[in-house]
Amino acid sequence: MLTNAERRGIRRQAEDILDGCEGDRLTEAQQAKFDSLMEQLRSDDLQRDMASAKSISADPNPKGQKQYRSHERIADAYSGADDLSLDRMIRGLATGYWDGAEAERRAMSEGTATAGGHLVPTPLAARVIDKARAQSVAVQAGASTVAMDSETLKYATVTGDPTIAIVGEGSAISDSDFTFGSSTITAFKLASLHFVSLELLEDAPNLESFIESSLADQFALGMDNQVLNGTGSSAPTGILNTSGINSVAVSGALANYDKFSDGVGEVRKDNFYNPLSMVIHPRDVAALDKLKDTTNQPLVPPQSYAGLNVFQSSQLATNGGSGSDESNIIIGDFSELLLGMRTELRLEISREAKDAFEKGQVAIRAYMRFGVSIPRPTAFCKLTGVQG
Repeated sequence: MLTNAERRGIRRQAEDILDGCEGDRLTEAQQAKFDSLMEQLRSDDLQRDMASAKSISADPNPKGQKQYRSHERIADAYSGADDLSLDRMIRGLATGYWDGAEAERRAMSEGTATAGGHLVPTPLAARVIDKARAQSVAVQAGASTVAMDSETLKYATVTGDPTIAIVGEGSAISDSDFTFGSSTITAFKLASLHFVSLELLEDAPNLESFIESSLADQFALGMDNQVLNGTGSSAPTGILNTSGINSVAVSGALANYDKFSDGVGEVRKDNFYNPLSMVIHPRDVAALDKLKDTTNQPLVPPQSYAGLNVFQSSQLATNGGSGSDESNIIIGDFSELLLGMRTELRLEISREAKDAFEKGQVAIRAYMRFGVSIPRPTAFCKLTGVQG
């Protein structure tokens, strides 16, 4: 592998080529030299990825693995995160014109990836990831995020607490210990494919945020889908499929709030006393809104339900069960949910994919990687068999 000094030297050569070009395009000789330098970085990136995939950190909070709450930005750890535009970068890559995007073109000298794709500079990638996190229901409900620097991250967990007891005067205190275990977050690929017209890339006045916001929205939906429903088969294991979570069977339409009280009770009895959140499909929220008491007035929910932070998500399926009309509702302490995020965003740009050439479009394929871990599953309870 190249040393850091060697990598810096290659990047400086690439920057000199970009600075020395006349107009918006490189000459054939400049392009050939630039591609050769980028190939050296690509080869080194691949070797580094292979090396890091073989090493798993056992430190519960290794250097650089800060946990980010919903209100904290990963991008704040990097300088220049708000100075670059993903949309301007994509326009330059797709059209070859970099007017007004000199900073983005310079940043790409460090960001070219393998197989014709492009590794978005880390500060800009972190900003896109932060936008996706801000839209994610799981993060809004309280999930923490840890930035991963390899494919897997292993961290320590507490699986058992010491016992506490009254001790009489002169009596010996029985010793007890914390019981520790470990959990591993594995990052899986999440991909999005967009088609954008060339006219939009060249002329749209709101280009500064259009594509970036669209990508972030799609990644947020994909993240929530996996956090809630992930099967664990070539994908993260989501809350509903995590072994050991509590469960309350509704097995019918929502007629009152009793099952919600049961769900809250299941989590509370396992000693989770942080504010609880609930993720529920909009269909089921509408059903609850229509509940009436004996005087045909809206049914007043009990304190256990009223104390929940409610988040709606269409990523919860409503076509389960024998009647293909059942859904699940999740209640839990979402601070016990940990998302691992690789601070990398890879782009592939094509004007020929599918029928993009015929339609004058640009295909934008974006990849990010993230994982899910629930070290203490009893912090959650699922209400099952909710019929619509």
